[in-house]
Amino acid sequence: MALVRLYEIYDRDEIERACETAISIGSPTRASVTSILKHGIKNIPELTSQPPVVSHENIRGATYYANAAVN
Repeated sequence: MALVRLYEIYDRDEIERACETAISIGSPTRASVTSILKHGIKNIPELTSQPPVVSHENIRGATYYANAAVN
């Protein structure tokens, strides 16, 4: 019922976008939807299933450990 009451304040499209955003960030709760609407968050970047690849001299990677297991 709390989400239904939001229709008195916000446009249907805004509520739909807020619900989609809440689902996409993994927090499909009334509190999240209300917060998204209250703060005017329109677009949250899409979540990716894999974290970005970090390249740094101290990161050894799978090849290093595969060779270490052989030795």
